Amino acid sequence: MNARHASLLLLFFLAFCAESRAQAPTLLHAEGLTAPIGIEIDDQGRLWVAEQGTARDDSRISVVTPDGQVYPFLEGLPSETNATGEVTGTNHPYFDDDGNLMIVQGEGTDPLSASLLLVDTTGFAPGDAPLSPGDIHTAHDIGGFVLDQGFAETNPYTLVPGP
Repeated sequence: MNARHASLLLLFFLAFCAESRAQAPTLLHAEGLTAPIGIEIDDQGRLWVAEQGTARDDSRISVVTPDGQVYPFLEGLPSETNATGEVTGTNHPYFDDDGNLMIVQGEGTDPLSASLLLVDTTGFAPGDAPLSPGDIHTAHDIGGFVLDQGFAETNPYTLVPGP
């Protein structure tokens, strides 16, 4: 995905998020994102973007500040090519009620693949050194559960937080 497409994607999601929070949409241009696919907005107006990567275990979560600056938050997540030739990696981030970032990680062979990951964002400020997979405090193995139910494959993509 080129920078223009990434910018359009961010604009679309930012407008959607702002509309859902009864705020006027803001134009935002950010560069340097690698295959952005999911986005979450925090209470400070920062965007948390899931980047699938390039199939070289370079998937990550980045924070985009309101001025368009991109800061890596969590690097080194699994990113592979699946059987159909698509890159799979980090798909969508969400915040839970405790302020943890929930990350939907797509299929693959890495132990963190096909999982719901939870990472504490407390104390992180854009510009700090990015976290690594060792900083993930919880990994729920979605893929193992799905395969145990008799399905041939699994590729978690998104989630809907419930009560």
